[in-house]
Amino acid sequence: MPEEERNEAVEKGKEAAKKGAEEVEKAGIKAIGTAVAPEAAPVVQAVAEVPFFRKILEGGLLAAALGILAFIGLIIMAVIALISVLGPLGFGNRPSLGGNPYDSPFDCNVEYPQNANEQAMAAYIDSIIPSGSPLRGLGKNFVSTAKAGNKNPLFIAHFAQKESSWGAKGIATRNTFNPFGRTATSSQPHVEISGRLWYKFSSWEEAINLQGTYLKGRYQDKGLHTIQGIINEYAPPSENDTQGYIAEARSFISSHTQKANGAFGTDPCVTVNLAGAGGPHSGSMTWPLPGHYALSSTFHSPSRPTHNGIDMPAPEGTPIVAAADGVVEKIFINEAINGYGVKLNHQNGIKTAYLHFVPGSVAVQLGQSVKAGQVIGKIDNTGRSTGNHLHFGVQVNGEWVNPCGGFVKC
Repeated sequence: MPEEERNEAVEKGKEAAKKGAEEVEKAGIKAIGTAVAPEAAPVVQAVAEVPFFRKILEGGLLAAALGILAFIGLIIMAVIALISVLGPLGFGNRPSLGGNPYDSPFDCNVEYPQNANEQAMAAYIDSIIPSGSPLRGLGKNFVSTAKAGNKNPLFIAHFAQKESSWGAKGIATRNTFNPFGRTATSSQPHVEISGRLWYKFSSWEEAINLQGTYLKGRYQDKGLHTIQGIINEYAPPSENDTQGYIAEARSFISSHTQKANGAFGTDPCVTVNLAGAGGPHSGSMTWPLPGHYALSSTFHSPSRPTHNGIDMPAPEGTPIVAAADGVVEKIFINEAINGYGVKLNHQNGIKTAYLHFVPGSVAVQLGQSVKAGQVIGKIDNTGRSTGNHLHFGVQVNGEWVNPCGGFVKC
């Protein structure tokens, strides 16, 4: 073999050996990081690029270098474990209080009003529909469809006013008899306008008569009971000013209920101050764990998107108080997730839940009336829990909402 070819072969051999060693080195570093903890792998690999370690590796002391990196990985794992333990105990920075932007501390109860006067409701709705509207005189239809769908007639009326100015604007004027802005599928009666399919009804009466059961089947039967829950789906933020829509619906229902002289019963949007005992960190409710204001877990946090409340760490035996006046609706006894605890029923569809009590510490009885600030139990670690804490949840008209959204100051 000529000298030039021999030298070239030697160089290629050296290069192949070098690449092989680098692959072994990378595999070793990655294995150490992953074996110690998945979160540690990127850190271990980054440390390996520090000049000091590069010199050790390039000097052929692979085993020694990997041993040092393994030790560093173990330290990282210990730090991660320590953080996971201290987190539930309330140490460190308080987590973000971000949550569903449509959560609200209070919301109008949009169920069909109890003990209301149907004729008076129908007459009032007719009185607020403009004289030139094709919906004028159909107040009785708004009431009957609302009753069928268990909805407040004013809630349904607002859709007609908002979406089409009572049938006088928008798609309602395009031979659709559609005052509610309802979209359709290709298999349903429809009119295509600007690439979208809009439901086509046979008459204004049909459109109104079907709206109540449509809202019930599409939203209420799927767990959406509040104004923000329904409108967030009905008028999604990608296409609408959803928050503005929600505010307008609340104002419409509240103002017309008050103007109707009792036809619709009491105003379903009146917010009652539930604080009672007040105190630090109280909002419309009393902070349920006086003296302990840190949070170890928030409502619908990125790491726990189904967590329907906030967690407050405190030592075992710390007293828990009622956040508002109410009646004991349920007592939890040694449940797998909830442990021991209490659920209270307040006003306007509002309920609160308190979980993970010391066994035997529940200080109230089923059906008992309680006052804000009254001790109802003591903190423990019962149920599915990793440390002593109180889980506090707030429910509005069947939906869990963010307690930090105005009920308490987090």
